Order: sequence, then structure tokens, then C-alpha cells
Amino acid sequence: AMHLEQLFKSCGAFWMMKNLVEQIMKGKFIKETETTVDIVFAVMHLNIEACTEALLREILPIMLLNKNQ
Repeated sequence: AMHLEQLFKSCGAFWMMKNLVEQIMKGKFIKETETTVDIVFAVMHLNIEACTEALLREILPIMLLNKNQ
């Protein structure tokens, strides 16, 4: 957890969430995706507010506007 905190502080919420969402999207099987989502939620708790804001304000709008995803 210490390394994740340092990574979060160094790179920021946007970078962290962008990469975590990319990992979710790489899942090929439902069980694999479910496990990844569980891990993402756990990591989000490093700073749930900043992660949620980055997800809602920056990442989801990009994903919704990108028709290739």
C-alpha cells in the first residue's frame, strides 16, 4: 500500500484512474474483470474524493465521446 500511496502522490488522481480504467477494459473474462474492479475500488480509497472527481470530470467524458471504446 505504501508504494501505491507514493505513486498516487507522484502521478496524481487522473493518471492513476486513467491507468486503472485501462486495466479494467483489458479484461477478457467476467471473473477477471470483477477481480480488477475490486482492486481498483481498493486503490481508489487512497483518496476516494480525488479519484472520483478525476473519473467523473476527466476520464468518463473522454470515454463517452470516444466512439471506438
